[in-house]
Amino acid sequence: MRLAIISDTHMPRGKRTIPEACLQRCREADAILHAGDLADGSVLESLRGLGPPLHAISGNVDDASVRAVLPERLERTFAGVRVGMTHIPGPASERLDRLRAAFPRCDAVIFGHTHMPEHGERDGFQIFNPGSPTERRRAPVHTMGWRRSTAGGSSSSSWSSGDGVLRRWFNPGALGKPRVTGSRDDRRMKMIPMLLIAGLLLTVTGCGSDDETPAAGTRQSTDAAIEQKAPAKSATTAAPDAAVKKDAEDAPKPKRDGTRITLGESQFGTMLFNSKKQAIYIFEKDQKGKSVCYGECAKAWPPVHTDGEPVARKGVKASLLGTVKRRDGKRQVTYAGKPLYYYVNEGPGEVRCHNVNLNGGLWWVVGPNGKRRA
Repeated sequence: MRLAIISDTHMPRGKRTIPEACLQRCREADAILHAGDLADGSVLESLRGLGPPLHAISGNVDDASVRAVLPERLERTFAGVRVGMTHIPGPASERLDRLRAAFPRCDAVIFGHTHMPEHGERDGFQIFNPGSPTERRRAPVHTMGWRRSTAGGSSSSSWSSGDGVLRRWFNPGALGKPRVTGSRDDRRMKMIPMLLIAGLLLTVTGCGSDDETPAAGTRQSTDAAIEQKAPAKSATTAAPDAAVKKDAEDAPKPKRDGTRITLGESQFGTMLFNSKKQAIYIFEKDQKGKSVCYGECAKAWPPVHTDGEPVARKGVKASLLGTVKRRDGKRQVTYAGKPLYYYVNEGPGEVRCHNVNLNGGLWWVVGPNGKRRA
C-alpha cells in the first residue's frame, strides 16, 4: 500500500501552491495522510479532490471550518500497520517515548508542527515528521513522505528507510529535490543559495564604516599634510581643551534602549509583538515576576531578552513594561508582571501557538491591557 504523507501546508497564503510533483505523488498513492495545519476548508476540499482517500487531522492554525470536521488525533491501520497521527509532538527531548505512550496501540506515529523532517525508531516503534511541501522554514528544502506498507509486515520493515523516494529524508542530497518537491524552476528550490548570497553580501558590506578609509600610503601622506598645516596650540588653548575633555568624560552616558515592544493584529485580535513582528507569548505556569521556563522549555520558548530598558511603542502601555532577572543573569522583559517569550518555530507575523498546551502548560498571546487574548 502506497502512502503519501504531508503536513503544514498553511494555505491559502499569497500565491502559495503545493508543488505539482507533490500533488502527483498524492494522486498515485492509495491513501493521503495530512498531519495538520491545512489552514482552511478550501485546502481540505482540494486534497479530497485528488482521488485517494484522505486521512487528516486538524492543527493549531486551522480555522473553524477545518476543526469542525477533523479530529486532533487519529489512528488508522494500513496493510496491518497501525499508524497514529497528531499535530504537535511536544519538545524534542524524549519525543519518541512520549508519542509511544500517547499511542500505545500503534506501530508508528506521524506528526507535524515543526516543519522539520524527522525520523526516529526504537524497538520496532517509529515516529515520522514529513516536513512541509510549502513552508520549509528551517528545513533545507520542501519535503513530503512516501511510504509503502506491506500486508503482514512489521512496522519496522513496512516503514523502513530503504524504500525509494524519501530514502533519507533528513539528508537534502538524497531527497531528489525536483522529483519530490518541485522542479528546478520552482523559486522555492532556489531559496538556499539566495540566502547564502545575501549572507555574503551582508558580511562584505558590514566590514566598512560610514567614512571612506584611504589606502595606507594616501592616509600617511594626508596625515603628514595636516600636521604641517595645523598651527601649534598655544598654552591658553591647551587648558580649555583639557577641561572640555574632562567634562565629556564626567558627563553621564545616555541610557541604551532595550527591546521594543509593539502592537499588531492577528486572528486573535490586537496583541504584543517585537519590532520585527515576532509574536510574544506568556506562560500559564509563570508566577508574577518569576519565570519557571528553563531547560527544554526555554529552548522551545526563548525569553524576550533586553539589554536596556524595554521600549513601549504606540499603543503599548509603558507602565506595564518591566524586567525580571533570569538564572543566567540576563534580563527578561515582562508585561503586567508576566515574563514574555517567543516560540522558536514561528516566523515574523506568525501566530500559531495561542492557547496551546506545551512544555507543561498553556501558552497565550497578550493584549495591550496585559491580559491573555480569548
